[in-house]
Amino acid sequence: MWSLSLEEIQQVKEELKGRRDALRVKYDEEVQALEADIANIETLELAASLFVARYRPEDTVEGMIAELEPGAPEPVSDGHPPRNWRALLDRPVQPAPAMDDPR
Repeated sequence: MWSLSLEEIQQVKEELKGRRDALRVKYDEEVQALEADIANIETLELAASLFVARYRPEDTVEGMIAELEPGAPEPVSDGHPPRNWRALLDRPVQPAPAMDDPR
């Protein structure tokens, strides 16, 4: 009926192992690329949070958090910037007062 030799079975088995190994390498590369993208987004989020914390008055930021999270308890200022930056960044930033030109 079938004429399979042990060599043919071993050859197919080795081919399947090779395909499995290739898939593992591709999977690892994809995971590393996703982790790099996540790290880039987290870096951007950190930079944005530092910008907001530096250039917006604290009472304005705390008020915006209260608006963004209805029913949330009043924010407590612990010296750290708030964590909900995505929503805060959607709000326009008030321009800084103009400085007189020393010329």
